[in-house]
Amino acid sequence: MANIHKAMLLAISTQAILAEKGPCSGFFNGCCPNTQWSSEHGTCINCSIGYFWINCSRSCTYPYFGARCQNKCLCAKQSCNFVEGCLNEKEKQNDNWSQHSRGVVIRFTNSLLQTLVIVASIALFIVLVAYLILVNTEQRTTSSNRPTEVYVIDT
Repeated sequence: MANIHKAMLLAISTQAILAEKGPCSGFFNGCCPNTQWSSEHGTCINCSIGYFWINCSRSCTYPYFGARCQNKCLCAKQSCNFVEGCLNEKEKQNDNWSQHSRGVVIRFTNSLLQTLVIVASIALFIVLVAYLILVNTEQRTTSSNRPTEVYVIDT
């Protein structure tokens, strides 16, 4: 049992030596893909916006841009910058969307879609509840308006 612990400790320490400073062994200074070594910070840091790959050695290719190339330009190739996206004639830009004359870049598409689905589900639920209340009210009104038959028994 002691030999297993020694072997595991040796494997872990060997991995740490190979990784040198970052968590990924086999890469320069142990920096994982989409990170690079920063001697200023003494650690691996995320790639600069517009760059990705091992040691941040590649820039985004059209139509992709931004952090880890996760945004998509919907404008002409010559108007799409790999760091900032569509450059020509910017009209608006905020955290969730930016609109340009030749295209629209929508960021966080999944959260926008989720919000729409939630709002539609709530609206459908409200309509369904209102319908059930209406039907229940009509049934009560109909049953209370029926004439009551009275039988008189002569003895």
